[in-house]
Amino acid sequence: IGASRETVSRTVRDFQNQGLIRAENFKRPPLVP
Repeated sequence: IGASRETVSRTVRDFQNQGLIRAENFKRPPLVP
């Protein structure tokens, strides 16, 4: 159960991160370290 929860949380974070990155890309160029 713990592993499944971790994977779900990771996938959710990945989707959220992708959405944020896309939104930021539309607003301003991506920041590359």
